[in-house]
Amino acid sequence: MEFFKVLLIFTIFFLVACEQEIHDKYYPSDYLYLQRTYPHGHMDEQAYSDALEWRNKSLENNRSGKSNWRSLGPLNLSGRISDIEVKPGEDNIILAGSASGGIFRSDNYGASWQPVFDQADYLSIGDIAIAPSDPNIVYAGTGESNAGGGSIAYDGKGIYRSDDGGYNWYSIGPNITGSTGRIAIDPENPERLYLAWMGPLFKATDEQGIYRSIDGGDNWEQVLFLTDSTGGIDLVVHPQNADIVYAAMWERIRRPYNRQYGGASSGIYRSLDGGTNWQELSVGLPGNADDKGRIGLDISESDPHILMAYYADTKGNLEGIYRSEDAGNTWVSKSVEGINNVSFMWWFGRIYIHPQDPAKIFATSLNMFYSDDEAESWQQIFNSAHVDHHAMAFSDSNPGLVYNGNDGGVYSSDELGLSAEVYLNGMPNFQFYTCTIDPTDASIIYGGAQDNGIVRTRSDDGQWDKIFGGDGFHILVDPDNPDRIYFETQNGLILRSENGGENPEFAAIGISGQFNWNTPLEMHPHNSDILYTGTQKLYRSVDRARSWEAISPELVSSDEPSGNLVFGTLTSIELSTLEDDLIYIGTDKGKVWRSLDGGDSYDEISSGLPQRWVTSIEADPHQQGSVYLTVSGFRFGESDAQVYYSSDYGDHWLPVSGNLPDIPVNKILADDMIEAQLYVATDIGIYYSVDRGRNWAPLSNGLPNTIYTDLDFHSDARILVAASYGRGMFTLKLDDLSATERHTMTDLSVFPNPASDRIFIHTGLDVHDISLFGLDGKCVKSQDHNSVFSLNGLPSGCYILKIRLENDIYSKMIYIN
Repeated sequence: MEFFKVLLIFTIFFLVACEQEIHDKYYPSDYLYLQRTYPHGHMDEQAYSDALEWRNKSLENNRSGKSNWRSLGPLNLSGRISDIEVKPGEDNIILAGSASGGIFRSDNYGASWQPVFDQADYLSIGDIAIAPSDPNIVYAGTGESNAGGGSIAYDGKGIYRSDDGGYNWYSIGPNITGSTGRIAIDPENPERLYLAWMGPLFKATDEQGIYRSIDGGDNWEQVLFLTDSTGGIDLVVHPQNADIVYAAMWERIRRPYNRQYGGASSGIYRSLDGGTNWQELSVGLPGNADDKGRIGLDISESDPHILMAYYADTKGNLEGIYRSEDAGNTWVSKSVEGINNVSFMWWFGRIYIHPQDPAKIFATSLNMFYSDDEAESWQQIFNSAHVDHHAMAFSDSNPGLVYNGNDGGVYSSDELGLSAEVYLNGMPNFQFYTCTIDPTDASIIYGGAQDNGIVRTRSDDGQWDKIFGGDGFHILVDPDNPDRIYFETQNGLILRSENGGENPEFAAIGISGQFNWNTPLEMHPHNSDILYTGTQKLYRSVDRARSWEAISPELVSSDEPSGNLVFGTLTSIELSTLEDDLIYIGTDKGKVWRSLDGGDSYDEISSGLPQRWVTSIEADPHQQGSVYLTVSGFRFGESDAQVYYSSDYGDHWLPVSGNLPDIPVNKILADDMIEAQLYVATDIGIYYSVDRGRNWAPLSNGLPNTIYTDLDFHSDARILVAASYGRGMFTLKLDDLSATERHTMTDLSVFPNPASDRIFIHTGLDVHDISLFGLDGKCVKSQDHNSVFSLNGLPSGCYILKIRLENDIYSKMIYIN
């Protein structure tokens, strides 16, 4: 029996340790989206837009937001690439679109990269297109259309344009929310372009379809609409006649309890009059609804009569590859033998024809594949590259030079990917879920990353080591023995290493139940032998994760599994540093529990809290009984806050979101050296408070506008580390927060908020004037200093109050009822 037990443990470990096996073992989770939408089931898009506006204005006008964040990379490892483009005639200039980190440009064949899209509000990129007739004109579509994994938190919003080769960008509409399938530009007229728009991932709208602009994006017209669940996923324009346009349409439904990756309206459509009229192409192509899922499409630049199509079926399997040699009138099925046929082909879905040789075909999949005989046979290329391939780009002067983009970054090859592969690192676009500072050495930092596992850096030069694969989450370092590391991948798989990350052992024996995609894992602050984790119950190990036992009843009920979702799991565990037996537990259904006796008994302390996903709990390191809590999700007009404080062990909660806008908060930390000073990681940046949350100031200058998922703090070194979901890891020396900034925040308050007819301003500082601005930036009212500011006659809504001091400007978002 012992032999079989050991064999089972080894088998589980082997399946997870192999990165490709992870893709088959774990169906991708919608973790980030679910966390932000429970229990409503959808995003509050307006609230998110308002929060972005508040962020931009607060950084611009609040000088207390100054900070000196430093990027830690990784620079030798990269995250998911959604598109690559090479500047015509200049192979050294490359633009790479990132899933949630914006656009990066290289002027030296990928030897180094610089971010060029950080001024935009939406850093998720679906496609980039360079105008063939004027390469300085570049269009970028926001919103990644690869609908998979925990990768999707927010959709994009419209298209951006650059007139200087990608250095500076401005929004050109259309004013639609969702994701970009593809942009195609008239080869002779850079002002005429087409957009394949997939629409929002998680809801049906009438915005999906194909759009056209004839004036460089000043005006847009929807020229092809099929159904409210069918969007444009791919698009090509005839290289010699821009009136001929081909579009691949994809019927896709993604709901909390339902996924449908195809249907009757999926198909290939052609227009012969510049997009005004469309005809579905069907001769030789799949006709059954079950066979029509995501479709990839390409046209030969050297022989435009030739097209290739790549079909997945509705279940996600590879259905077939098709070739037309008569401009799409008829199609012939080609070979797919040798191409990976995993169950999520909708995650890739691209096919490429070599621009100078239509016999050479490239197909994306878990691995990358190449045919040199018109898709009669296939072989794997980019064999040493990361898995999950999404993009290819070609040189127009060197037939052998190709670029490949996947979930691990950008690769190049001078031999069509058959050999001579080069990893073009240096692009800090990692999607981190978590961060951990080694408590014994602040220079050693760990992170858990989307599809890039557990990684670690021992220096500040951007170089990281990969310890384990999969989706990486919590990491614990034993303060008594830093060679002993515990780490966790998706769905609660816990491993332990006794030698600094090498030879990890399976360490979840005795745990059962329903695991969260990001299962909590905590260590007792005064006894590193004791660890805690949870499913519906709280589990404890007293022998360094060699065995576990449940120490609680069911603290949250689990929903019946449906699709890929199950609600009803523990999400947060917090141990007090002041009281050894005090434990707090948060759940994804808004329930919060407390144990005052080390797990012998439990009290529910959810009263006064909203029914939203609990993202973090922080026991105050200075006062017994004081505790902070954060939740995710939008309020949808409710008065609930995102940050809460209790001074009586959670018996009563007070909202302390202060002037923070309606935006999910992912982590809260209390400074263990400075009482009442807090830090929060949010979906729009890092913020801090010196008065227990009554007022918040941005700590985000120098940080790109992406989601910040986690924070960690090293009290001796006074170092704050922030994990971003799209731009890697950042660190800040907290001594940069000056006494003047703290004084300003502490001595100034504005109340009530929300308000109806007036607000009161209390400060011991010299105030020059006070102004109220709408979110459009226009001043609606101003006055000299007065403790009462009248709101009479102003419509309800969100405003920015600016109070000009002698050496500072204090900004606060207020709401008028």
